[in-house]
Amino acid sequence: MFTIREGRKEDCRQLVDMFAAMDAHLKSTADPDTKWTDDPNVCVQQLEEDGFCVEESQRRFRIFVAQSVADPQTLVGYVFYFPKYSRKGRGVWMESMYVKRECRGTGAGVALMAAVANRALTDGCQRFEWSCREYNHGSMAFYKKLEPIDVTHDDQDIVFRLNAPKMRQLAARADLS
Repeated sequence: MFTIREGRKEDCRQLVDMFAAMDAHLKSTADPDTKWTDDPNVCVQQLEEDGFCVEESQRRFRIFVAQSVADPQTLVGYVFYFPKYSRKGRGVWMESMYVKRECRGTGAGVALMAAVANRALTDGCQRFEWSCREYNHGSMAFYKKLEPIDVTHDDQDIVFRLNAPKMRQLAARADLS
């Protein structure tokens, strides 16, 4: 059993450990030809600074955690999200969600996403969006049960990313005078 609450600074060590577990899970389910970036996960200190600073308006993300009822010091899952804005108005983007293997199927994932949906609606958001690796069949099946709109083909969106070295190359071309 679990309870859902907002993440706290003291959760950061367990969160970083779950980020690593999620990476291991994704790599184990991926096609052998999948290319992985060498980007390291965030460290505890960076997570604390970016998500739990005193000034709430400076926080880069929000997080809900699923906490074990049997052992309140243990987290069994998390959902990592942040506000976004588009020409369609307010929304939230779920960066990642993870539930420990032994706690899957207990309702923790639905409860975590419900907490985000509730917060988003309270904040006046009209959209709750996320992405999922196509080869992550377990997650795909889970998300489809929530009956989301699959905009992959409807919107014909392709997601791009610039990692730090390419960002530096692009930034060097900026003329901000």
